[in-house]
Amino acid sequence: MSATPEPATDTAPDDLREKTPPRQPDAEKEAFSTPYGINHRPAMQNMYAKHVHWYNAEAMEPVVEATFFDGKPQKYGDLTEEMEEKMASDAGIKRGLKAVARFTKKDLENRRYAPTIKLLNRLSCLYFEISKRRPDQDAIVFTFAPTREAPGSFLGEAFQPDYLAYLASVAELRDAISAENGGLLPWSVLIGVGEHKRSTDKRLAQLKTYTSLLKRYRPDLPAIHGFHVTGKKVEIASLDSSVFRMSKACPVDTLKPWLALVASLYHSADTRYKPLTYNSSQLDFHRWDVEYENLKIATVPFHVGEAPGRTTFAALELEPGGATQNELTKAFYETPAHGFFKSSWQSATARWTESELLERIHKDGWLPGVVRHRFTRREIEVKDPAQTAPKAKRQPGAESAKTNEVEAMEETAKETEEEMALTEQTQEQTEQTEQTQEHTQEQTAQTQGQTAQTQAKTTPLRVREIINLGSIGEPLSEARTMRHLLWAFYDFIETSSQLGKLGIIHRDLSWFNCLILPRHTVAGEKRPLSRPCIRRILDAVNGKIDTTLEAIGKRQTEDADTTSAGAGTTVDAFMPCTLVADFDHSADIKQLQDKQQQLNIRERTGTNMFIACDLSKPGCVPYTNNSKPLLKALALVGLNRRGPAALAAAFPEHDDAGFLDMIKRVVAEESERQDQVTFEERAPPPVPKGLHEPRHDAESLFWVHLWGCARAQPLLSTVPDDDRSYFNEFCSTMLSHRIRGGNKEAGRARYLTPQALEKDLFHPRFHRVQILFAHMILYLTIPWHLYQDDPYIKEHPDHAHVAFRRLLLWMLLRDDMSELDDPLNTEEPRVAENLEKVLQFAVASDHRAVTGNESIPQSASKTVSVEKKPPAVNVSGVDLDRRGEPDLRAQYKSENAQVPLPKKKEKKKKEPKPSTPAVTPASTSTSQVSTRSQKRAREETHADDGAAKKMRPDVQHEQDVQPMAVDAPEREPVAEDQPQVDAMADEAKEDAPTVVDKTQRYIAEVHQPLQTVNALRLKIWKDKALWFGKGQFSPPPSEETGA
Repeated sequence: MSATPEPATDTAPDDLREKTPPRQPDAEKEAFSTPYGINHRPAMQNMYAKHVHWYNAEAMEPVVEATFFDGKPQKYGDLTEEMEEKMASDAGIKRGLKAVARFTKKDLENRRYAPTIKLLNRLSCLYFEISKRRPDQDAIVFTFAPTREAPGSFLGEAFQPDYLAYLASVAELRDAISAENGGLLPWSVLIGVGEHKRSTDKRLAQLKTYTSLLKRYRPDLPAIHGFHVTGKKVEIASLDSSVFRMSKACPVDTLKPWLALVASLYHSADTRYKPLTYNSSQLDFHRWDVEYENLKIATVPFHVGEAPGRTTFAALELEPGGATQNELTKAFYETPAHGFFKSSWQSATARWTESELLERIHKDGWLPGVVRHRFTRREIEVKDPAQTAPKAKRQPGAESAKTNEVEAMEETAKETEEEMALTEQTQEQTEQTEQTQEHTQEQTAQTQGQTAQTQAKTTPLRVREIINLGSIGEPLSEARTMRHLLWAFYDFIETSSQLGKLGIIHRDLSWFNCLILPRHTVAGEKRPLSRPCIRRILDAVNGKIDTTLEAIGKRQTEDADTTSAGAGTTVDAFMPCTLVADFDHSADIKQLQDKQQQLNIRERTGTNMFIACDLSKPGCVPYTNNSKPLLKALALVGLNRRGPAALAAAFPEHDDAGFLDMIKRVVAEESERQDQVTFEERAPPPVPKGLHEPRHDAESLFWVHLWGCARAQPLLSTVPDDDRSYFNEFCSTMLSHRIRGGNKEAGRARYLTPQALEKDLFHPRFHRVQILFAHMILYLTIPWHLYQDDPYIKEHPDHAHVAFRRLLLWMLLRDDMSELDDPLNTEEPRVAENLEKVLQFAVASDHRAVTGNESIPQSASKTVSVEKKPPAVNVSGVDLDRRGEPDLRAQYKSENAQVPLPKKKEKKKKEPKPSTPAVTPASTSTSQVSTRSQKRAREETHADDGAAKKMRPDVQHEQDVQPMAVDAPEREPVAEDQPQVDAMADEAKEDAPTVVDKTQRYIAEVHQPLQTVNALRLKIWKDKALWFGKGQFSPPPSEETGA
């Protein structure tokens, strides 16, 4: 249930990898955001940086297709040439095409908006009629008004596209044709975006940002469609889970691209994934309802991955039973979260799925320390709106068969790959006809390598995978003490070792997938298995436990396993204090090794900062450390008075039997090898092949906890922490590490020496803890690929886990480490300086050109004010109304054009509004935007600067009010994250629950003991913003600079 960034995966032949020039870092390559701020990766520290264009430059590189307009979305609605000719002959369309083509470079962008909107809305209206859509179906409406922040926005959007498209009734569409402006719309109700430029913009930065962001906000849409106007050219774009496609540039006065855009948007609306529905009427938070045959839940999202890609939609599940909005609001603030929901786009040809692996892990009972699944589903997106979505479930098990749908997609992919491979093979045979037969083996290996590379470059086929987990955990930044961090380290290592015994390797153990303080809400018929977790070991040796950690690692009475146990059933009193999540990149160890060896490829899968160095850049690890001290370090735990009993409890199956003998053999051989290399009697060890082995997962956990311990800040300490230059350098190196990042891959390797930990990397109070990691470094820097034939290593591939567990027990059993029980600051970590080049903080601007709307000034400390009237356009040849202004409806007065009439205001009688059900598709439709929003957009809107004051360190209870129309009744200020919502009538607002304390800044005293959805969401956002940033919030921007 982590807010993990998308792990990087790289597959390429080893013999071709080094020939590829390293990719250079791009200032606009990657970024992510939350309400804590918007910054380029890897952190969001400056919450006041509002306007910056971010996207994955590599993934968003557009594929320009010559046949783009022949695609099914662009031809949606069974458009015939006769229908297109009818639209082209429409007088209103003709005038609209002329209007959008008459502007010059001197005309400001905002003067171009109204004619473009009129053209699109007129075209949408004609499309609705000609394609014979039912009157009760939704219509696509275009507008150019600014967006507004949705309640409880979880991506911190502050972007203003020039054009927005959303779903509404056909009556509102006809009304919008004559409207001067549109409504203030949240991102989650949008269905399309557009951008207008006066001059050439080859980078398409804004369009990429908007489409990528909308894809993340709309997990229910199979694809996002948009357009980009540059001068007198228009391009149509389409972004799905696999690729960003674009059409060739067309003249703006041609109908074809505009019609293709409208048809694509209708196709996207009709193929929307119905089980996911955004509830725009929820007051206090961003809510998505999930409804399947046997699953109906309300969720609150907190993270969405990058698009294109897996685009993982992660949300927390509210406690079931809430039937009204008020009850769900109460559950959001006061009731512990009930579970975790995830929707992601996974490879259709993947050998292993998360649901399959979880079935395998929990086959004999719930494996402690691993998330539990409640509901899983794998399906292909709807291709035809008249058909239901075909299920693509797999049977649980390691060797499960594909469903027919997945097999069909695989066959298509295989045919494409085989054709490409056959072409390459034919070319090679032609060029190498005259070569001798002794080169046959070399040619075969080369062909396999090229085939693998071709497969890696092929656009992946993806299917939607749904998983609902009955497990909840918290980030590592919530560790109460340093001892708590080391407890977590031990239990993570033990769980990873147990997974290896089941034949499963995680391959992405990162800070974001390693959670603490676990709680399970699903039990069923399965019973939890018993494992030697750290609390069981300490209980066996009567270890002293501080009162702060007394309840951690012990099963509580309200635990699902305890409450579901029948009479006479005993439940293990101890459980790991950790939770391993996200098995998207996990694999069967044996099958993975066979695949990599046969194809001669190296798969690099993991998260930046935490992937093993041997995988990130083979050969960068120094194999020159003196490993002799390791013999004594690994034997120290046995010398402790409680050591033998602890080892017996830790290894009940005697996994460590023969471990020390193996270490003696390896250290002796390693010492001799180093001497021979020194005297040039032997060559240095060869570069490892890069196969992902269990020891690499152990190294990932090493980096996770090295980072956590280095950033750990004592809550109260008299020890000065003045010289942090080495710590700052370490943070900069870790945060700048990239898989596929050129020379940045090997930056962390210099910390794999004992000398690196002789300096003050940790807080001076925890300096002695560095010794533990220094011993681990000695173990990690042994070239283990040279000793893989050792009998102990063959039988115990998790030997690194055994070593780490012995070292951790040695430190945890010591009686002279009082600093381990010092409380940690969970609000802020140690502050790191000089990270500007690493974090590339986003800088706000007074000038709206940064978002393309040059006429509307905006700074980070002010909310947008919508102009009452758009700037006047050229009125030559245009009919004027009775006020002397352009008649917006005149151009639609033709023989074949229906004149849209404005709606009359009617006074409605006040009636008690029924409570909104928790999950009712009819009442929570994403497709409806209220007419009240339309009314507000026609008035001048003002707002206070509460949004800019959010999260300010010196204001913990700042009141925040969303933009409110001048004709709306005044209300008392509401708490942060409870903006007013247009979809609710004023009468219903009187029934809103009284706010006691809904502060939307993490406060340890308030939120630390809670596992409510609101508290967990704040903990996750705080964790990413501070523990992966500078460590504290920047001061508010000054009004003079607007920065």
